Amino acid sequence: MAKATTAPEAPPASDAPDLMEATTLYRSGKFDEAARRYQQLLQAQPKSPEVYAGLTRVYLKKKMLQQAQETISKGLTVADSPPIHVALGEVLFREGKLADAEREWLNVVDSGHNDARAHLGLARLSIASTQYKQAKTEIDKAHALDPSDPDIQFYWIRSQGLGAGLIDSRHECRLDTERVPIETDLLLLSGDRPNQVRGYGLPVSVNGQNSTLLLDTGAHGIVIDRKIAQRASLTKISNTAVGGFGDQHNSQGYFAMANVVRIGKLEFQDCTVTVVDKGSVLGEDGLIGSDVFQDFMIDLDFPAKKLRLGSLPKRPDDGNGLESRQSSTGATGPFDMKSGDTVVAASANATPSYTSVANRPLPAQFSFAFVPAFRFGHLLLIETEVGDSIGKRLFAIDTGAARNLFSVSTAREVAKVQENSRLAIKGLSGSVNKVYDAKKTALSFGHVQQYADKETALSLDRMSDEIGTEVSGVLGVSNLRTLDMTIDYRDGLVGFDFSTDPAASVHP
Repeated sequence: MAKATTAPEAPPASDAPDLMEATTLYRSGKFDEAARRYQQLLQAQPKSPEVYAGLTRVYLKKKMLQQAQETISKGLTVADSPPIHVALGEVLFREGKLADAEREWLNVVDSGHNDARAHLGLARLSIASTQYKQAKTEIDKAHALDPSDPDIQFYWIRSQGLGAGLIDSRHECRLDTERVPIETDLLLLSGDRPNQVRGYGLPVSVNGQNSTLLLDTGAHGIVIDRKIAQRASLTKISNTAVGGFGDQHNSQGYFAMANVVRIGKLEFQDCTVTVVDKGSVLGEDGLIGSDVFQDFMIDLDFPAKKLRLGSLPKRPDDGNGLESRQSSTGATGPFDMKSGDTVVAASANATPSYTSVANRPLPAQFSFAFVPAFRFGHLLLIETEVGDSIGKRLFAIDTGAARNLFSVSTAREVAKVQENSRLAIKGLSGSVNKVYDAKKTALSFGHVQQYADKETALSLDRMSDEIGTEVSGVLGVSNLRTLDMTIDYRDGLVGFDFSTDPAASVHP
C-alpha cells in the first residue's frame, strides 16, 4: 500500500449523518458529497467497517487509487471484518491483483457472509476469465441480495437475454461465408526509419473499396478513414467518439453500415463500422481489431506474414466453465489467506459450482504454449513478469503499438526513468504529453523471455480507469514480430511459439 497522507479535516462529529445517507449519496453518483459524509461518520464511528468500505468505494469511483489504498489499509487495522475484506477485494481488482481479489471475495462467501458485492466481484472476475455462465450465476446472486446497488444493476441488466451470460465485446457483423481453415497474407507496414516495423496490415474490401487496415489486437471492430467511407457510400447511423493513446480529445466520428466487408476468403455482411472524421493518425486507411475474428481460432504468424483462421476446439463441460473448485483443509479462520492456486472452502456455505481463475477448464487440445488471458471487452491482458524483483503484472497485447510500453509507475519500480521530449507517440486521442525512457528490462510472458536495451514509459491511467483494473504495460509488435501468436477469445487463451524464420530479423 502507498504511504499515508494527511486526510482532509472532517466536519465535527456532532453533524455526522447516518450511514444510509452517505450510501445514498454514493449510489446517486454524488461522490464528493458522499466522501464528506463518510469522513464525518468516521469521526463518530472510527471502527465502523461499513464506513471504511463505503469511503474506499467512493475513492475508487473518483479514480483516487492511493486514497482508496490508504483507507482500506487503515480499515483493516481497526475493523477487520467481511465488509472490509469485500472492499479490499475491489481495491486489489483495481490494482490488477485479480487472484488476490478473488481470494478475498471467496473467503467472505465461504465463511457464510452472503455479501452482494462479493458476488459482484466474482461476476466481474468470471467475465474477465471468459466464464460467462458462471458470471451470470454470480450476478444473479448479487442482484437478489441488493437490487438497488447501481453497480450490480449495471452488470445484471447487461446479462439479461444473453444466453449463458455472455457479457463480452461483440463485433457487429454477420458472417456470410465460412471456410475454415483459411489463410491470408499479413502486410508488413514499415516505420519512419529503415527496417523499422510499425505493424502488420490486412487487405480489406469495404463495399468493394479496397483498403489496408492495421491489424490491432488492442482495438475493437473496424475503424476506417472518412475518405474510404465516402468512396464506399456508407450509410451513417449515429455520431460517436473514438479514443486510444493520447492526452488530447478523442477523435470525432460516426457509426456507419457497410453492406459487405471482405477479408481474404471471409465475407461479412451488414457490418457496423466506425468512421473517423479526421485523417487517420495511423497512416493507414484505418484499423481492424482482431476481435472481428473471435469466432475462430486466430493464428498470427508474424514471421511468415500469415493470418490463419481455424475452428475452435470443443470445450469441456459444454462451454459452461462450471467445475467444482478444489478444496483444501487447514484454514485458521474465515479470512485465512492461503498461498498457492487453491482457495479454502471454510464452511458448508461454500459455492461448489464456482471455478476459480487458477482452475478454469481448458480444451484438451491446448499445449503448454498457451497461457490464460483476462479479457476486458476487446482487450486481452496476460500476466507478465517484469525484471527480477517486482513479480507479475498485467500487460495488454497490442499489435497496434509499434513498441513495448510501460506504465510510468511500473517502469519506476524496475529502472530509472527520464523524460524524453524528442520521442513522439500519437494515437486516436492525439499526442502523448509526457514520454519517458527506461533502462534495460527483462520481460517474461507465456513461456517467452525477452530483453530490451531501452523501454518506453508513459501514463496508462486512462486505459486502466476505463477497464477497471491496472494495465502495467503493453506488449507491442516490436516484441511480438518474432512469434507465432495464437488467440482463442472464447476461452481466454493466448499461445506463443518462437519462429526461426530469417524474415523475422527486422529491427524495430
